[in-house]
Amino acid sequence: MQRICKKLDIAYKGGRSASGWSRIRNLKKERDRLIFIEENYWRQCS
Repeated sequence: MQRICKKLDIAYKGGRSASGWSRIRNLKKERDRLIFIEENYWRQCS
């Protein structure tokens, strides 16, 4: 999760080309997917 957040921070600091925005969208999707998985894990544990 920390690795994704670091990559996302770097992507935000980079250029704003079409491929840059695509990279940001992909990283956000990956971050959201990991958050969803973690939330479901903790729901099942409780």
